[in-house]
Amino acid sequence: FWIKLNKDRQGFKYLHDSAKLGNKQAFLRLGYCYIMAIGVEGDAERAYRVFDKLAREKVPEAVYFVGAMQMLPSQPFVEFNPESAQQKLMWSVQHGCKFAQFEQGIVLLRNAKNEAEKQQAVKLIKNAGEKQEVRAMMWLAVESIKGEYFPVDRERAEKYMSQCIKLGFEPAVTAFRKALQTV
Repeated sequence: FWIKLNKDRQGFKYLHDSAKLGNKQAFLRLGYCYIMAIGVEGDAERAYRVFDKLAREKVPEAVYFVGAMQMLPSQPFVEFNPESAQQKLMWSVQHGCKFAQFEQGIVLLRNAKNEAEKQQAVKLIKNAGEKQEVRAMMWLAVESIKGEYFPVDRERAEKYMSQCIKLGFEPAVTAFRKALQTV
């Protein structure tokens, strides 16, 4: 999907047409394209408008992006509002947004005071990985080699790494190589 969008505008046109017909997932992906400059010139303001419209319809990923953008004081088209942002980010975690689950899992892991909090954090990261959040899959692949939070499992590591590669997520390859060098 993303590779096709990078190579030609047909994929973007398809998304655009699908979004016009009311496909919320296509509309959400248009927002991704605008924010990440995939298939089109980057346009954070346009992305925000897409995400805001979908957030009003309670699409968890859109709520996440609106919350994340509210945390950035440098966006003139978004009200800087950390309190509202935090509420949106937590709502999106609770409603299954893979991006929010991964990020909340990492924050919890860094601040964990006991084993129960660590396990809750790892569970959030695993949930995100199961939904193909590439950063979560990368973390799970590396952790499966290092064995800090669960037992070493090279088969699991290879599974997550191959998924990252199929999705074209280059940082995962670098991180995986570094993890292999440390064991």
